[in-house]
Amino acid sequence: MFIEYLGRAKASAGELRAQLFVALDAGYVTDEEFHELRDLAEKISAQISRLSTYLRSAPEANRVSEEPPPYEIPTS
Repeated sequence: MFIEYLGRAKASAGELRAQLFVALDAGYVTDEEFHELRDLAEKISAQISRLSTYLRSAPEANRVSEEPPPYEIPTS
């Protein structure tokens, strides 16, 4: 499930890069601001990609599970 969220975050970074071109063309950002923000968005996208790749390749035993534990926890 978390990997799915990473995929959405990576897509959002791509959308941000596209919107930066619109902002540049409309004159809302300078060339310097555009390049700085685009570089940051690309860096974040690459980091998300590497984390996603790592999580997909990591053994199941090292993952945090959202499943309830297979045992009961005493309440008293």
